[in-house]
Amino acid sequence: MCWLLGEHEAVDMFARHFEALHGSDAATKAKQQAESIKRSGDHEGHRIWMKVVERVQHLCKERKAA
Repeated sequence: MCWLLGEHEAVDMFARHFEALHGSDAATKAKQQAESIKRSGDHEGHRIWMKVVERVQHLCKERKAA
């Protein structure tokens, strides 16, 4: 059996893991990573990391609202 994730599911899973590792610093650290990747010329990597940033921010808002 092969299990493949779509981009949305992969971003969500990674963002949840990243937020669990970095807590309240997760969004800042994810933005730093996105900018570092952008500076290296990896535009696709930057695009994906910006999706991770958005998802981490959403998760933090959900956690605060709960």
